[in-house]
Amino acid sequence: MVYVGSADHDVYALNAGTGALLWKYTTGWTVSSSPAVANGVVYVGSLDGNVYALKAGTGALMWKHTGGDSSSPAVANGVVYVGSGGNTGGTGHWLYAFGLTGSHAPALPERPDPQTLSPDLSLPVSRPAAKLPATDE
Repeated sequence: MVYVGSADHDVYALNAGTGALLWKYTTGWTVSSSPAVANGVVYVGSLDGNVYALKAGTGALMWKHTGGDSSSPAVANGVVYVGSGGNTGGTGHWLYAFGLTGSHAPALPERPDPQTLSPDLSLPVSRPAAKLPATDE
């Protein structure tokens, strides 16, 4: 399946081979973010100010949370991350973290104490793949 958001307020699930519509879910406003899929759940932000968790196979709403209105969700280490640009009248920019939806979802990691954080300077630094000149255009 292929999952896409649209300016018509809908999230679409399409057959990857034929392009046939399998389901659609209507949010409250434009869906400008790209959906992320993990463990049978589609995560997507909408400019209505919500991030949605939809069943990948049916499009049924599992939950929604106010926040995550403009960025594309990212999934890493059992956590769904989504940012908010304040596009819906919010007062700032936020990063939200949700545990993956499902019975086997791991708990969210504990937030480390910022006072004890330090960079790992022993990590190797890779060379850039390309170097392009800057332009004024």
